[in-house]
Amino acid sequence: MKAFFETFVENTNKRIDRLTNEVREVVQSLEYSQAELRDLKQEVKDIAKITASQHREVESNIANNDARISAAIERIDELEQKLMT
Repeated sequence: MKAFFETFVENTNKRIDRLTNEVREVVQSLEYSQAELRDLKQEVKDIAKITASQHREVESNIANNDARISAAIERIDELEQKLMT
């Protein structure tokens, strides 16, 4: 009876050890995943800032080009008026 009980306790301890190791591995995996997610989140934020900056620059260039085109059209209109008179 004593041998049976000792075997039972030994097997239970082995199972607990295996479970403890599995839980430790899961925790480590979760910690790693959380760190990866933090890094990716920061990377996305950085890319968003760069993209927003580039977007503003493109909008500014478009506005400048529109102004230059409008000015060129006005000069063309003026020249056409002079040619017609």
